[in-house]
Amino acid sequence: MPEKGHKDAANRGFNRRIACGDYSCFCGERFLECLSRAFDRAETILATVLNKARFWDRFTKVEFNERQREIVNRLLNGFEGKLTSSKWAKLAQCSQDTALRDIEDLISKKVLVKDAAGGRSTSYSLAKAKECGGQGRS
Repeated sequence: MPEKGHKDAANRGFNRRIACGDYSCFCGERFLECLSRAFDRAETILATVLNKARFWDRFTKVEFNERQREIVNRLLNGFEGKLTSSKWAKLAQCSQDTALRDIEDLISKKVLVKDAAGGRSTSYSLAKAKECGGQGRS
């Protein structure tokens, strides 16, 4: 059995540590760095959540099918790369024709916009608030 002094020293060390994500931070400067990183992460998460909430609020009266809702949520979560009809078809597990119909439907509802490049490299993005003009609300 360890000595009482040894146990007290271990408890004091444990009590000074503060869990912070994947890190264990100690008092002082490291704690403040850890706290700063935690605030940065929280701010990023909050910005994403608020962006999604504003988007769905803008389009509250627009009907989406399940494939459209799934892909739009992926875009709102920070989709990497360009969204093409081929990627849509793979992600939604549907045919190329169905993907194109879904995309064209969302363009007509001003949810998506066609990016500048055309032809085989045609890609699509979520419409900015100015571009959609509050389409979903009346």
